[in-house]
Amino acid sequence: MADARREAAAALSRLAEAAVRYADLRIAEETSDAPISGFSDLKRPKPGEFVADELSMILREQPYQVRCLLARTRRLANDLPTVWQAFRRGDVDHEQIRVIDRVARQ
Repeated sequence: MADARREAAAALSRLAEAAVRYADLRIAEETSDAPISGFSDLKRPKPGEFVADELSMILREQPYQVRCLLARTRRLANDLPTVWQAFRRGDVDHEQIRVIDRVARQ
C-alpha cells in the first residue's frame, strides 16, 4: 500500500509539472503573438489569462482547482525545492503538499 501511495504522489507531481509546462508554453505563444502596440491591446486578454480554463477541460477539473495547482506548483518548485523534490519522489502526497504550501504562505 505504501508503494502505491508513493507512486500516486509521484504521478501527481508529474501531472503538475506537465500542467505548468503547458501553461508556460501557452503564455509564451500568446506573448509572441501579441501586437507590439496599439489600441487593440486594451481588448486583448493577458497572455495566459485562460490557460487554467483550457487545462481544466484537459484535466477534467474545475478552473479554480487548476489555478491553485499551477500556483502551488510554481511556488513550491521555486521557493521550497526540497519539499518539491520530496513530492516528486513520492515521499509526501498531494494533501501534505497543500498543507505545507498553505503554512509557507502564512
